[in-house]
Parts: sequence; structure tokens; C-alpha cells
Amino acid sequence: MSLRVVVTGVGVVSPAGRGFARHFNALRAGRSLVRRVSALQHAHLGVNIAAEVPRTTKLPRSGDSHVSYALAAVQDALLQAALPSRNKRDAAVIFGTAIAGSENMETFFDNLGAPIPESFVFGTLAEHISSHFGLFGPISTLSTGCTAGLDSIGTALDVIRSNAAHVVIAGAADAPLTPIVIAAFDRIGVLARNNSKPDGASQPLDENRSGFVIGEGAAAFVLESEDHACARNANILGTVLGYGSVSSAYHMTGMRDDGRDIANAISKSLMDACVPLTSVTLVDMHGTGTRMNDHCEAKAIERLFYKEGLRPFVTVQKSIMGHALGASNTLEVAGLLGMLNNGVCLPPANMTRKDPRIHVEPVAEPTQIPSASIAAKISSGFSGIHSALILQGSADDRCRHI
Repeated sequence: MSLRVVVTGVGVVSPAGRGFARHFNALRAGRSLVRRVSALQHAHLGVNIAAEVPRTTKLPRSGDSHVSYALAAVQDALLQAALPSRNKRDAAVIFGTAIAGSENMETFFDNLGAPIPESFVFGTLAEHISSHFGLFGPISTLSTGCTAGLDSIGTALDVIRSNAAHVVIAGAADAPLTPIVIAAFDRIGVLARNNSKPDGASQPLDENRSGFVIGEGAAAFVLESEDHACARNANILGTVLGYGSVSSAYHMTGMRDDGRDIANAISKSLMDACVPLTSVTLVDMHGTGTRMNDHCEAKAIERLFYKEGLRPFVTVQKSIMGHALGASNTLEVAGLLGMLNNGVCLPPANMTRKDPRIHVEPVAEPTQIPSASIAAKISSGFSGIHSALILQGSADDRCRHI
């Protein structure tokens, strides 16, 4: 009996719009989707740019945008997976978010004493998804900050391996484009302030990087045990091989500058996957574009790979899609699956001159990678959480694939 966990459905709502194809095509185009945002045009805000989901995107109606994004992503993932009703009914839901409900909270605060609108429905993100789609398996909502997306997939991996469920809907959603969220991040000095040139503001690893640009969206994945997927002759889009997460036990927002904690998370994910370091072809960085994050993450890659003489391909996606907090790493997992299954590693945007103090070299142009390559996806967040996921693209010898 196989304990491998495979991906059979992917749904995405991102600054490129709704749908995996739009999302991956935007990554291929290599142009930043950061723009000026009308809702942020307040005189008291120092930042009015973001990577916004297009307002014309067709979405299910709900009381908060992050829920609408999640429902749309799950709907598309379930459609692609083509789960029979009996399998869908028993599916579990593990969904993450960093700042759930920021829209409603800010609206309610601005209108203290006003009646709560009928559109507001109390409940966790996983509960919204479960009730909307009639999913009766176990549910959980994770709020582990900017690692929430990877943590939801990692938790789903354990749920399937333990036979608590054969199918799990995993992912994350965030809609943090509100004045108070922007102001809070700006106050601690982590946001890029290049309002005059929005599409050049997000510059991970670049010498002139000045912080991250807030994004939004959701990505959802239908995960199944390999036996379950093959028994129903499902299309397999990739395999989740392993997951690791650590606490740095160091600082709320700071990071050890030698990269040891991030390297530890990657090592744990490789041990969980039973995959040697030498098998990793591609590393997808968290790559926020802050001075500290990029430096520490690069040190982790040097510490783990470079000292062993290994030079995996390196990519960063936030320069195009912005930083959607807890949802960012699920959007990036979707993009990474696209790269793995198309045999290409895509370069970051806005790289004019790499920081000479960073020795990790991201790809400078679309670069061919072997089929069924193995990739490591890294994520870090406030409160000192570092998580990593090991993924593999579709293999020709397992069921059918796209």
C-alpha cells in the first residue's frame, strides 16, 4: 500500500485573475502585476500599491473577499479533480490564512454601533468551505502567519498518511488590502514604497530591494493518497513528498542571519520525504524582498546546498504576484507545479543587479529542467516559523498525468 500523496486538482485566484492557466501564463510573461490600488489612495498612507485580484474576476458571493477567493479556488480544484460524489462527501478540509476577515473587521471598527450586515456570516475559513461544498470530513483552519499555506498542505499530508481521510482539500486564502493592514506593515518598515513605479517595486534579491508589496488571493489543492487516485484513474499533477516546520525560538520578527533555522526546516522536509539533498533540482524561495529575509534565506541555501557543491536552480515568484501573506506560498506551490510539469524554471522579475552580498544565483531566464524534477519550496513568517515542502512533478509511470 502506497503512502504517497498526490495532487489531482488545483484552483487559483491571484492578481492574474481566476484559474491556474491565467496564473501560470502571468508567471511565464515575467511582468509584475503590482499596480496602484484605488482603495488605498488615502493621504495618510505611505503605500498605495499592491498586487490586487482584478475586480472583474467572477467569484462566489460571501461576506469577505478571502472567503470568496477560497470558495472559487476550491470550486476549480474540485472540478479539475473530478471526484465522484461519494469521495467528495468524505473529504477533509485543511485551510490556512494569515489575516482572515481584515475587510470585515476594519468595516465594523469604522462603523461601531451600526447593525451587523446580513451578509456577515461567522465561521472559520475551513467551515465556510466545508458547508459550501458539502464536505463532511474533518476540518481545520490554520493561522500560522505567512507559512499558513505550506502548513495546511503539510498537515493534509499527515492526515492522509494516517488514514484519517483519503482526500483532503488544502490551501490558503488572504485578502489583506485594507488601510489598517497596509499601515501596520508600513509602520514596521517592511513594505516597498515605490508608489511612482509600482511594477518595479518588488525586487527580491536585488541590490536595491526595499521591502515587499502586499498581494492577495487563494490557491486550493485536492490531495489524495496515490492508491485512492489510481483506483479511480485520476489525473496526477504532482506528488507532495515531504514537509518540515520549525520555530526559531528567537524573535517575533527577526531571523538569525546565518540561515540555520530555514536550513533546518528544509532538512526536516527532506527527511520526511526520504529524499537526499542531491535529488533537489529546484528551490523556490520565500523571497519577500526585505533585506533580512533575502539575506537569511540565501544563507540557508548556501549552508545546505552550496557547501556540498550543489547548485540547484533557484526562483522567486513574489516579484510578479506580490506577497499574499498566508496564501502566498500556496500560490507559489501552484506556480511551482506549473514549472515542474512544463520542465522550466522561471526567473524573477525586476532583477537589475543582484545584491553582491548574496551568493545564491536565481535563474536569469527561463531554464529547462528535467521531467519529474524534485523541488523544495520555502516559507518563513513572523513569530519565527519556517516551513518547507518537497514536491515532484508528474511521472509517466503513475496513472495518467497532464
